[in-house]
Amino acid sequence: MIEKKIPHPFWSKNKKIINLFSIFKKCRLMFVGGVVRNALINVNTFDIDMAIDITPKNVKKILNENKIKFFDFSKGHGTITIPLNKYNIEITSLRIDKINFGRKAKVEFTNDFFMDSCRRDFTINAIYSDFKGELFNPQQGIQDLDQKIIKFIGNPQQRIKEDNLRVLRYFRFVAVYNSYEKQLDKNSYESCIKNAKLIKNISKERINLEFCKLLVAKHTSFALLIMKKNKILDLIIEGLGNISLKNINIIDEVENSVISRISFLFLNSDISKKNLISDLRMKKKEVNFIVKICEKFNPIHGAAEAKKTKYRYGSQITIKKYMLFCTINKLKPKNNIINLINKWEAPKFPINGNDIRKIINANDKRIGLFYSKIENWWMDNNFKPSREQCLSKLRNIKL
Repeated sequence: MIEKKIPHPFWSKNKKIINLFSIFKKCRLMFVGGVVRNALINVNTFDIDMAIDITPKNVKKILNENKIKFFDFSKGHGTITIPLNKYNIEITSLRIDKINFGRKAKVEFTNDFFMDSCRRDFTINAIYSDFKGELFNPQQGIQDLDQKIIKFIGNPQQRIKEDNLRVLRYFRFVAVYNSYEKQLDKNSYESCIKNAKLIKNISKERINLEFCKLLVAKHTSFALLIMKKNKILDLIIEGLGNISLKNINIIDEVENSVISRISFLFLNSDISKKNLISDLRMKKKEVNFIVKICEKFNPIHGAAEAKKTKYRYGSQITIKKYMLFCTINKLKPKNNIINLINKWEAPKFPINGNDIRKIINANDKRIGLFYSKIENWWMDNNFKPSREQCLSKLRNIKL
């Protein structure tokens, strides 16, 4: 049943997508999932899922005949991947699950779009569109999308059993669309709470992908609040459950990037560096960057503090520190401070350890203390003292 149309879908002017529909003109090829959902609410998308009513073997045959490059990573599940500039297109043959082993279901291919829709996760992900933007809505996903309701298709327990990640995906979509508890579908919500511990069965890499998407959604704060209320946060990252409600309530104001928001969580909970690596499988380089943002988290009110911080940490980390400081303290970032951080070139400290060793007869530990003392004095004087002035000051320092 066609009941609505997407006006001016973005794909209508894409020559390579037009060509795909041309070579599959004897088949029924439709967009499905996030690409349709996002087109309905006018949001950009970078991954394109399609469904088709022929077998994977025939899909590959037609692609080969038309010399279109593709990859088959599906291991018998019927998904063919086509790289297309900034997009990845995945064409999946319509299918039903015959025997389910969690994510490793034994599938049977079909030409029935309704049967295909029944095996998907949420109603909002079971909206199909043809090239013209005409929609097939077998699970009433359009209505749920309009009302911002996240609802499992069929039995929530069964959907979660098929793939435990759907518990976390549920909260991710809540973060995208919902902003208050009365809007939640009771059956779906309670099933996720009941099965929350199944998150522990999911690979850390898959948790990372879903949780990072949740963190940069429109209503991250609301999703984290209901997850904290139901003791789910520690199942994702050990130590996150101790974050205060006050801090959760302001996370939507934090710069909308994964690094900034994880830095905020790291700063305001009991997450450790080890947890970020073991529980989220973050790269050590990313984790070290976050740790530096959060260490010695001193106020940056003006130019002097901004210069000192940039001298220690460089522009990237200093900007992140400054933006977090402003958010936490409900301050509006100042353009002159941002410009200073970006454009001011930190000078090189004019003396080194050898200079200190020549003047002061001390062991390495005491040399470090002298170095720190004179460097701080140099910074407190706006980085202006010369080498000679620093050496003169050094001769008069007493520890």
